[in-house]
Amino acid sequence: MTLVWESGITLQHPDNNDPLLDLNTQPSLDLQFATSKTLDDRVSGLPLVNHQRDASSGKSAGTYVGSDGLIKNSPANLLTYSEQFDQWDVGSNTTITTNAIAAPDGSMTADRIELPASGGTYVQQTNAITAGAEYTGSVWVKAVTPGVNNQFNLQYGGDSVSSTAFTATGDWQRISSTVTAALGGSFSINNRPDTYITDVYVWGAQLQEGALTDYIPTTTTATGAPRFDHDPVTGESLGLLIEESRTNYATQSANPSAWTPTNGATKETFAAVTAPDGSTITQGFRIPDSGSRVYPTLSSPGTVEPVGSVYARAVSGTATLKLFIQGVAVQTDVTVPSDSWVRLNGTKASGSTTAFSVRGNAIQSEDVYLWGAQLEEGSFPTSYIPTSGSTVTRSPDIATIEGTNFSSWFNQSEGTVFTDLAAKGVSSIDAAFAIGSSGDADRWLQQYFLPSSVFYEYEQGAPPAHPYTVGSFIKSAIGRSQGDNAVALNGSIVQSDTYSGSYNPVFLKIGVSGDPNRIFNGHIARLAYYPYRLTDTTLQEITS
Repeated sequence: MTLVWESGITLQHPDNNDPLLDLNTQPSLDLQFATSKTLDDRVSGLPLVNHQRDASSGKSAGTYVGSDGLIKNSPANLLTYSEQFDQWDVGSNTTITTNAIAAPDGSMTADRIELPASGGTYVQQTNAITAGAEYTGSVWVKAVTPGVNNQFNLQYGGDSVSSTAFTATGDWQRISSTVTAALGGSFSINNRPDTYITDVYVWGAQLQEGALTDYIPTTTTATGAPRFDHDPVTGESLGLLIEESRTNYATQSANPSAWTPTNGATKETFAAVTAPDGSTITQGFRIPDSGSRVYPTLSSPGTVEPVGSVYARAVSGTATLKLFIQGVAVQTDVTVPSDSWVRLNGTKASGSTTAFSVRGNAIQSEDVYLWGAQLEEGSFPTSYIPTSGSTVTRSPDIATIEGTNFSSWFNQSEGTVFTDLAAKGVSSIDAAFAIGSSGDADRWLQQYFLPSSVFYEYEQGAPPAHPYTVGSFIKSAIGRSQGDNAVALNGSIVQSDTYSGSYNPVFLKIGVSGDPNRIFNGHIARLAYYPYRLTDTTLQEITS
């Protein structure tokens, strides 16, 4: 077969009454995260965004809400350098030619691997496999000479399990196999286990737990896939989820049997229900009065600004619950139904935190299911981080466009940036995007959020801030040219000036500025760029 880069995305076109495309000029970059649920650019059709979220040993690959309303674990590529096979452990008789041919995505990044008949005929990554776990390995392959020296296999865990021999053809194809590893050890690409010469092009290696998913590029670390989140009630696609790093100090997040009921509260077995992640639970609690409480198992984070959260559901009727952190009520009198889950959450300003608890009320005894406990440092809750015996950290989302992927669509002299996004919460000063050349000060344009406002900054001193309500989607468009700049927000021009300073940007950072600590926490539904300064009237039209 002949392979082309297939993303499966749904793209908007002018006949869909899309105000961004119903113009005489078209964007040169159009990232439709909410509709496409990929990193692909509508204009080029290529995945220009490099997304990384460290999912190496002990770190969460991240969770998101699917269109069915259930919490899902993000898949992760457990291999590093998925497109740079010369960075793997290369056998003594194996030859790697880097960037030898165009890869399936059109970039000149596919390598050639020549494996002789015997002795040191492999490329591998050590300690990639854990005994007893199920893995799927995959790689894109193409024969150097179709019909000749084109067979190879994938090996899991030393000499424990090998796939059947694969045969490369004259077209790119993605091969994969799923095995349960009998032994721990390396993951490798080998020639056939006999006297056979292999000579193939390879690209995009992936090792993951469970079934095969879309390809996840990696460089220096194992990486979780980008998360395209949904409203848990309506199923609406919200776009790309970007979050800062957080640690869950509740060490048995989804195991209520390990939690402690006190002061009259008891563990109970009720009818089976579906948990927020789709699993089945019967464990619940009876909380007879306001003095009774249930404590999730914690590893204390020490002195922090803690936010606690837990999913709750009444066994029948409704229940009224309160959330306490270190004995202080942080959320009170929340009505919890029996036909859906509610995520309780609350923040304690500061202090040494050793526990948080769920309590009832003084009117009636409450029978409830509890699931998904999380205690993290911050002023608002982030996406659920599963734990099963120890604390787990989710690394920040880092999404960038650099090099020719950036210069191919950017105009140095003028341009317009459109965003449609919502902040879930704001830590201090969070950046939705940044176009710049090096540090935080070298800005062509940046969009920042404060807890109650948003502002748009280029190197021009202190810009004005505009009201913003956390959790709400806003559309904005910023037009820039020498001495003629304007910002439209939800259909109105809110800022204009004659600043004429200029930089020569080399990157677009999505969800962060040049300062790596200013990470956005929220959803980006769409980000587009026009290589022209659109008129003020047009800025208002596309943000209405």
